[in-house]
Amino acid sequence: LTTPTYLTGDRRSRITITQSGWSLSQGTIDNMLDGTISEVTATAILGTAYGTDNTGDYFNFDFGSAVNVSEFKWYRNNITTIGAWQFSGSANADHSSSVNLGSTFTLGGTASGVHPGIPQVVTEMSANTDTYRYYRITGTGGQSTGNNWDSEIEFKEATGSSVANATGTLISDT
Repeated sequence: LTTPTYLTGDRRSRITITQSGWSLSQGTIDNMLDGTISEVTATAILGTAYGTDNTGDYFNFDFGSAVNVSEFKWYRNNITTIGAWQFSGSANADHSSSVNLGSTFTLGGTASGVHPGIPQVVTEMSANTDTYRYYRITGTGGQSTGNNWDSEIEFKEATGSSVANATGTLISDT
């Protein structure tokens, strides 16, 4: 694998994002990958109302080819939480064979991410050494504790295979 780094800037031509269960308050879902980190502006597109349950909500990310994701940064305007979430990887677009990566985590609830340039860094999947084309963040329970605007996500990723390949010649005594 290559050394993991955060890819920033506009990644919409490389990563496709889809979602289910969230209201799009402004713009389109792919604005989460446009490289614009701001508070409540036209690019801050996701909004959840107070008390909304996140169970079964998800964000899907198609990276176009297999990459290793070991953490991500989530940018938002508020320290309130939006419930518990699970990060997973899959070789299938429908996540029929997904693998949970790390433990569940809470989005929000920290001072990080409240101002542009200071994201919440999610590292629960930092032990991931496998590569997947498709990643998903799925709501596992909990409610929004306030009105939230979520504007950007950045992934720490590495490319290449995590499978070791070996070649050689076997020499043995008869």
